[in-house]
Amino acid sequence: SVPILDEHTVEVLHQKLPPAGSTHNPVDVLGDAESGLYGFALQAMLDDPNLDNIICLLTPQWMTDAKSFARVVSNIVLANKSGKLAVPCFMGGKEFKYGIEIMKEAGLVNFATPDEAVKAIRDVYNFTIRSRTETGKIVVFNEVDKPAVQRIIQRVREEQRVNLDELEARAVGKAYGIKIPAYGSASSAEEAKTV
Repeated sequence: SVPILDEHTVEVLHQKLPPAGSTHNPVDVLGDAESGLYGFALQAMLDDPNLDNIICLLTPQWMTDAKSFARVVSNIVLANKSGKLAVPCFMGGKEFKYGIEIMKEAGLVNFATPDEAVKAIRDVYNFTIRSRTETGKIVVFNEVDKPAVQRIIQRVREEQRVNLDELEARAVGKAYGIKIPAYGSASSAEEAKTV
């Protein structure tokens, strides 16, 4: 979902954006905006507490100076200390070639479509979540009934099987001290009540 901008951000944007521009999410400085206004809006969004990520979308207009926009975006993104991602998405192809090169030299990756930018943000998010997830504690089994396990494995090999059946697997788990729910086999309903 698209988050709602903080009221303060809307007020700040309203002070400088043209009346036809959008001071709500998605913010639109309009196609004839200069790079300074674009940078102002980008910084306001980076400062907004309701936003986690920003796609810096730029489409070609006859007056768009791609190099100027690229410098502004690069400078703001590189100075950004908020921890938020600001992802460039200059959709001008060849028209934005030199601007894209400026961002590349600054270490930024430009995405040709909003879809690609969203996927990149999603991938960074998923990586961050995975890297923060505890991997669990490695358990060392010191007290193992090794002879019991060896007998089970030997019998399986002699029968030329590659898998343990359920009872064998439970017996191996028990030999390692793993708590396993009570179990047993029964040949009738009455016998099952006693297992």
